[in-house]
Amino acid sequence: TIDECLRDKLPTGASLYRPVVAGRISSNFGPRSYKLHGRWVSDYHYGIDFAGQHLQNIYSAGNGTVAAIFPRQRCGGNMVYINHKIST
Repeated sequence: TIDECLRDKLPTGASLYRPVVAGRISSNFGPRSYKLHGRWVSDYHYGIDFAGQHLQNIYSAGNGTVAAIFPRQRCGGNMVYINHKIST
């Protein structure tokens, strides 16, 4: 979960928010395995994916700057990369 990944890593007073009001985490940060074209593959996922409803608002988890936007990706929707500056 987000709390487990960030425990003891964020400075006091920093906070992150769940970017969807309703929905689910479809892929966590870290090692994962999934079926692709009928065979199992493993990789390391460097983000957290949230699945929501069509046309649902999705918010940034914290203050940051949009680094890139990739609309209508074949792997599941729109991708937005946000750089968050967290100073320690």
